Amino acid sequence: MADTICFDLLGENSHLYGRQKVFDSIGVGLSSVTVGVAIDLISGHSLFKNYTIMYFFCLVSLSFNMMSSTRLNFTQSKKSKNIIKDVGKLFKLVKITTYFCWCCFAGIFSAVIWNFLLWHLEELSDEITQNECGGNYIKTIEGLCIFVQTCIGEIPVFFLSGYFLKKFGHVNCMHIIIGAFVTRFFYYSILSNPWWVLPIESLNGITYGLMSATMASYANYIAEPGMEATIQGLVGAFFEGVGISIGNFAAGTLFEFIGGSTVFAIYGSIGSIALIIHILIHILLKDKFF
Repeated sequence: MADTICFDLLGENSHLYGRQKVFDSIGVGLSSVTVGVAIDLISGHSLFKNYTIMYFFCLVSLSFNMMSSTRLNFTQSKKSKNIIKDVGKLFKLVKITTYFCWCCFAGIFSAVIWNFLLWHLEELSDEITQNECGGNYIKTIEGLCIFVQTCIGEIPVFFLSGYFLKKFGHVNCMHIIIGAFVTRFFYYSILSNPWWVLPIESLNGITYGLMSATMASYANYIAEPGMEATIQGLVGAFFEGVGISIGNFAAGTLFEFIGGSTVFAIYGSIGSIALIIHILIHILLKDKFF
């Protein structure tokens, strides 16, 4: 519902959606590095990390979030007469079905980064000496990782996402996003020191910033009046309900048996195949069906 409300409030300025997401990136980036450093300082040289401060920080943040939400003034003025019929019409279009499949794969690829990248970094820090990677500072590294992803990667892309979508179009942006995922996966597969993850994390601006803007913008574009919330809900279902679930299950199983480096290499290969198929489908759609 958040994206639906955002687009409704923006009205004719829907291309500015990315600029609203900038503040999300600022909050995540600053809070991650702050809490990461705080956890390391409080934990000292203890074998186990003390996460108490994180829970206090979440409590305060959620309180401010609830206060802000109560200030929103939103009413849906248009309603679809037959939502099921209207949604069925969309799925009859090959281009739209391909888009929802893309959302699913975007969820699969996002899952392994969101939930297993930091785990992979911790495993790397255990494999080399403390002097080489700063083992006591792994939470600081992870906090900096999120900071680079958000404040350096996402903020500029969110701010310019409207320009990118107008310049390249939704479909070409989808190609670029999958390509960025593939690049990150292969880079992680050859990573040997946790500190070296930081340079590549700016690509999160594409794999999350541009992805979020493209996904939400295209969903809003194809939605008939009164169907905006339903289409955004379907996008969420394919991205999180299907994609994230499959990605988590597959990556979790593989991590346990073959290790992080091999898992990322496999995901990079799958992403390469998905990119080729996605490009070919749209070439065929353009030449034959549209």
